[in-house]
Amino acid sequence: MNSRNARLMLSTLRHLRPWQILGRVFARAKPFTAAHAVPEGLTGELDPRQPFSFHDPWNTADNIRSGRFCFLDREIELGNPVNWRPQEAPLLWQFNLHYFNYLHLLESAEQVLLCRSWIEANEPGQQPGWHPYPTSLRIANWCKCGISEPQVLRSLYVQASFLVRNLETYVYGNHLLENARALVMAGQFLSGHGEAPKWLKKGYDIYRSELQEQILPDGLHFEKSPMYHALMLDNLLDVISITPDSEPDGTLLRDFASRMSAALPVLVHPDGQLALLNDSTTEIAPPPKAILERARRLGIEPEHRKDLPSSGYYVLR
Repeated sequence: MNSRNARLMLSTLRHLRPWQILGRVFARAKPFTAAHAVPEGLTGELDPRQPFSFHDPWNTADNIRSGRFCFLDREIELGNPVNWRPQEAPLLWQFNLHYFNYLHLLESAEQVLLCRSWIEANEPGQQPGWHPYPTSLRIANWCKCGISEPQVLRSLYVQASFLVRNLETYVYGNHLLENARALVMAGQFLSGHGEAPKWLKKGYDIYRSELQEQILPDGLHFEKSPMYHALMLDNLLDVISITPDSEPDGTLLRDFASRMSAALPVLVHPDGQLALLNDSTTEIAPPPKAILERARRLGIEPEHRKDLPSSGYYVLR
């Protein structure tokens, strides 16, 4: 490590909490852990209040069928069957491949085939596909597409079982909220089977504690990134959409969604695009207008805000 990288490392470490540093060390050394047994007769179903939203700005169904995938504005030919670990692609590109944000573009039978291709090529624990972050997004996308084929259901069960034992508490922030959404969705999708109630409870527990810490009084996510704020709000709407009225945390989730919805328009330019602040770009999150319209369809009507004083953002129009 050269002196510049050493300075950057020390500068980063001084902002982390001790449990984050220790957690990252132990996460690298920790062996793969998941439930020992998968229940027989798995069934999966979600009944959202409103249709789920999907967002992939780069791919088309025809390209995926031909084995061409595009992420971060770079297209790579992965063949058929898909090469799920292309060595020429950077790690973030490979993460996007394993997110399955593009799955909704395919017909149901094609979705099953692609999921089975992934299962057969990615043994449990194999990186980068089984990193907790892409695992979280993949779980959510498979559940939202409603795939109920037996091999896919068994894999979903193992993935959720792995995730609940490998939460990204050491990364914290938006990663932990992504973990929570995946656990709620898997817990609802596989409701009544094996560990599913445990995942559901853990997901809601994380939301209950983390929303109160990660959402600032003015409604913005504490990373102060318009893009991650939009993503976390859209994910929260996924959870609200499948949360039954009997869930005690339902009111809390809707309250935070309302506050976050009020904050989002403050950081949107007149052309409807997010302000590119703090690691933001325009492609990753769904358009702000679509997110806010989805919130309204779920009965979330936020108050209008002109600034975000807790976050330090003030807007002159």
